[in-house]
Amino acid sequence: MSRPGLQAATDGLARHLARDEWMPAWRIADHAHRGQTRDDGKTPFLAHPVRVAAEVARAGGTPEAVRLALLHDVLEDSATEGPRRHAEAMALQDGTLTHLLALTKQPGERLDDYYRRVAAAGPLAVAVKVEDRLDNILDMAGWGPGRRGRYLVDTALRLQPLADAMAPASRAKALRQATWSAANRLQAGRRY
Repeated sequence: MSRPGLQAATDGLARHLARDEWMPAWRIADHAHRGQTRDDGKTPFLAHPVRVAAEVARAGGTPEAVRLALLHDVLEDSATEGPRRHAEAMALQDGTLTHLLALTKQPGERLDDYYRRVAAAGPLAVAVKVEDRLDNILDMAGWGPGRRGRYLVDTALRLQPLADAMAPASRAKALRQATWSAANRLQAGRRY
């Protein structure tokens, strides 16, 4: 399944929120993910957090929520310290540092512990995690069947209950539908 590239994702974000409200976070994410690609080896990685942020904005998220969505992978995936510090400073200023830290899976951390931290951070962290997961499910190009299967089981068993309890009902439903659709494609042996 093809997902919007970086320009289309950025345009989608711009339709929902003024550029000056999200561009500083976009620049931090761009610096953090420069040279990285999605698993298809072609799409710039930055397209992923921009698509997540566009969905958060489309769902009525605040500018702070949109910036959090743009920054959600910076601490975990940035190869350099500068973007991490900038992301933490912006999140601290926005009042979302707890959420950003909760969304950052620690090396060796058990998944149950990770999801407990996301839940404890509250509905904003859960909402961003749901949009992150939805985008990943819709963009599994380059993933082998084992990885897709584990990811979908993790979604159904760990994230879906959080989404049902704490995310907007329409987004929890979208996550459930995407998970089952992807599971059906996997079971049928169809590729993305």
